[in-house]
Amino acid sequence: MEMFQVLHKHGCGPELYCSFTNGICYEFVRGVVLDDILLRQPSVYRGLVLLNSKSTVKFIDYEYADFNYQAYDIGNHFNEFAGISNVDSSLYPSCELQFDWLTAYLESFKWFNGVDSTVTKKEVQELYVQVCKFSLVAHLFWCLWALLQAKHSTIDFDFQRYAMARFNYYFEKKQEFFGMKLP
Repeated sequence: MEMFQVLHKHGCGPELYCSFTNGICYEFVRGVVLDDILLRQPSVYRGLVLLNSKSTVKFIDYEYADFNYQAYDIGNHFNEFAGISNVDSSLYPSCELQFDWLTAYLESFKWFNGVDSTVTKKEVQELYVQVCKFSLVAHLFWCLWALLQAKHSTIDFDFQRYAMARFNYYFEKKQEFFGMKLP
């Protein structure tokens, strides 16, 4: 509820109309969903295109939003390139795309904090290593979440298959990612 109010106040979230037991009602947001094709376009992740008719970005579906480690959220974002309904780890972004995305992120982060937005290769490499390691944490989190959902949810979704896909990718990348050293 608080996140809805904060994001709406700053113009990047829908208006919250009301809340009730186990639910909320909020403004419909017309726009374009960032699918796997749009997510990979530099003009989108670099913010050169805003994405709806008013040229603004609005966030929806952030019921799990909270303060978190920067590298965790980015790693989780990269994990979701592989899909939700049909997880395909081959869709995980390439190193080149990740380095470009991380460079754009750090440039924006610095600019919004009022400092020189020049980003060094070392800064990008450091964040890349952290993101890779935290992406593993995100896999474990969503694996556990999916197992709980499989037991308790009435939603028609194969939560066990999703949990196994996340768990398998964790073990596929664990040795490589944990073996990375900061530059």
